[in-house]
Amino acid sequence: MNIMYRFIAVVLVSLELVLTTGQAAGGVGPDGCIRPERPSTPITVDDIKALTATGVKPDAITKEIDISQSKFSPQDITTAQQANPPVNADVIAYMKNHPKELNTGIGDNSAANAQRERQQFQSGNSEVLTNNSIVELVKAGMSEEIVISMIKTQPTKFDVGVGGVLLLKSNSVSDTIINEMVVRGQGAIVAPATRVISDPVVEKLCESLEQDNPGKVIAALKTLRNLKATEAASRILPCLTDSNPNVVRETCRTLVVIGNQEAVPAITPLLMHERPDIIREACRTIALIGNNDAIAAIEPLLMNSRSDIREEAYKAIKKLQAQSAEAITPVTVEDVKTLAAAGVKTDAIKQEIETSKSKFSAQDIVAAQQAHVDPAVIECMKSHSY
Repeated sequence: MNIMYRFIAVVLVSLELVLTTGQAAGGVGPDGCIRPERPSTPITVDDIKALTATGVKPDAITKEIDISQSKFSPQDITTAQQANPPVNADVIAYMKNHPKELNTGIGDNSAANAQRERQQFQSGNSEVLTNNSIVELVKAGMSEEIVISMIKTQPTKFDVGVGGVLLLKSNSVSDTIINEMVVRGQGAIVAPATRVISDPVVEKLCESLEQDNPGKVIAALKTLRNLKATEAASRILPCLTDSNPNVVRETCRTLVVIGNQEAVPAITPLLMHERPDIIREACRTIALIGNNDAIAAIEPLLMNSRSDIREEAYKAIKKLQAQSAEAITPVTVEDVKTLAAAGVKTDAIKQEIETSKSKFSAQDIVAAQQAHVDPAVIECMKSHSY
């Protein structure tokens, strides 16, 4: 029996049951006899493709999945996503919520194996979501819940700059969805490369971060922090997008100890988080591990409606500015002479003097003249004399 005939037969059986019993499935008919429930024949991905091609509504397909208690593998999901005509996104999301029993393996590693398989099922075979993808989903009438679920479970490559966000807004994408795009987008794209971890204890702790147990994840983060395991910094970045705020805060606090400015781009999206406490924590973290380049991302918070956020942003900016000033090493007359002798261009030497805010004495000026330093450089030194 081909696919469509099978589906039509199922519909006819359902109609017969409704007409004879008044119920969509088993029950007692008008003659007092007990009617058996309709056998639940699982539908396959090929059934779903055929039903889609014949114009059956998505609601009817998802209902059939539910009634038949059908289950689908990652390969089934991929097949549905690649179908032509395309299977409705609602139906694919529904298929993902009805996964086949995953092979969890044997022995002590079964839980870890299952976790990896779940992650592969959720995102390994999914297309990369872009701004255009989200606009298309919204225009197709997908609910916020479904769109956000897809953002959380599929690979993403979003443009969340000012232009990108304004374009999303002009296409009726909600603030809730845009916020999720910002949180999920930037951190995933700019995360630094993962370093090889040779310490088995640290590696085991990093594996613990993948658990769906906030308490255990937080415990692992604190231990990594206590161990000062700098090699694990890139491995904890995904925790910044965890749905549990306590995990996010502990991740920030751990990055203060084991992270560096490479982690700042992954933390930056938290400056637009819906929770004020997360925004404050992000400000504090960036202030401690960032540099002057991070100030531009924090500055908009100076106009925030909350005074506590404005205050935290102001303190973060001041700290970053102070650290930047401390990092500048003044140029000495010996440096100027060496740069000139090495053939460094006059403009480059002058810029270095300006940037470092160096100061020169009258004796320094004489020493530079005797070394035949370019007159333009000497004039620059004179304008920075004390």
